Amino acid sequence: MNYFDNVLSVWIVNGSVPWTMAVLSMAVVIGLGIGAVRIYGIRLGVSGVLFAALAFGQLGLNGKPEVLEFLRDFALIIFVYAIGLQVGPGLIDSLRKEGLRLNLLSLAVIILGAVMTWGFVHAGRLPRNSTSGLYAGAFTTTPGLAAGQDMLQSRYGTTNDELQKAKDAKDLAGLAYTVTYPFGIVGPILVIALLRKVFSVNVAAEKKELDERRLQSRPQLDFIDLEVTSPDQVGIMLKDHPILKSKQITFSRLRRADKLVVPTGDTVIQFHDIYRAIGVKTDLADLAIQLGSISHADMEGNGTALMRSELVFAPESRLRVEVWPAVRDRSIPAFPAAP
Repeated sequence: MNYFDNVLSVWIVNGSVPWTMAVLSMAVVIGLGIGAVRIYGIRLGVSGVLFAALAFGQLGLNGKPEVLEFLRDFALIIFVYAIGLQVGPGLIDSLRKEGLRLNLLSLAVIILGAVMTWGFVHAGRLPRNSTSGLYAGAFTTTPGLAAGQDMLQSRYGTTNDELQKAKDAKDLAGLAYTVTYPFGIVGPILVIALLRKVFSVNVAAEKKELDERRLQSRPQLDFIDLEVTSPDQVGIMLKDHPILKSKQITFSRLRRADKLVVPTGDTVIQFHDIYRAIGVKTDLADLAIQLGSISHADMEGNGTALMRSELVFAPESRLRVEVWPAVRDRSIPAFPAAP
């Protein structure tokens, strides 16, 4: 028993579920504190939790194995789910633009890592069961470790002797993962820092250039106010309009006579209706040809019952919320007005 063991044992039974949660919470808090420390502009972040856990393990502060196994699997599920939510919205767009190049590069890295792992295992005469742990730790991929351990489990039978062998194999893979994981974190950080020095990389300038390229690759939205002067357009519902079906255009406002309203899909186009259309410039130009002519009428609600409030939610962006008298309980987002 060590000092921390004795302190915790005063309130919590050693090896119980509360004990495990207390040890886990302490490791997480201390690990996050370690990860927040910056040394020459570099910090470990959440990876500091691993180093805290290693220290706790050396001190003998271990939790209940069943609880740790459940928490590991549950946390892994949440981690993979969160990654999916983060990269999901831009996945298709990224694959469409740079998918082939990125996939080839990632495939090359995976194959090269596998070859190097095989070489180290054979050159160092390491146990074969440590291979998956070495590979996963070097790439800091926890899902890879879980997959490797499941594969090791499937190689053994269900007898007590086979189950013990499977446990030993999984523990060995976990040990190899733990040993290589810190190098998998620190190594790339040091290499990136070295490359910045060697090639004199200006991070601020690179970031600015990347942002400019992203803006150029994405069509910029604009808006235009159009008055219906073409008789062919009168009587068509907005949801049935051909150009609105084929183009990504949104009507945010409609001035009909002296009233400003929010158009819907069931709104029927009438002569001299004035719509504010939002979309890409080329699409808006096609829409203007069909509907009629550009209008300079007041679409901001000046002199009407329209109320406007502004909500600033980021340093460089602004969201305007407009509340219409007919729909007091709804917030209708709209694009900022032209300067």
